[in-house]
Amino acid sequence: MKNTETLWVWLNHIKTKFPNEPLNPTKNHENTQKKVRLEFGVWIQDGLRHSFGTYYHNLIRNIPEVVSVMGNSIEIAKRHYVREVSEEWVKKFWALNPAP
Repeated sequence: MKNTETLWVWLNHIKTKFPNEPLNPTKNHENTQKKVRLEFGVWIQDGLRHSFGTYYHNLIRNIPEVVSVMGNSIEIAKRHYVREVSEEWVKKFWALNPAP
């Protein structure tokens, strides 16, 4: 994936913090959703995935690449990830890093 150094920073951070856990756990996330809903009052289904897809599309402007990375059809990618985001917010999104 092009220009996604931030993604690797996060994946390495998670793996360092939880070395014995898989990056994509197979256990049900239902309890996590319930906890977030209780604490914050909201849960956006696939919110992180859709944010990544949207910001990746705005970064590279290449739907076939987004489809390849996300594992979707072009129709689904266009429905969920083709949204205009200002260049300022794209830069902010890709500059997000875990606290040291």
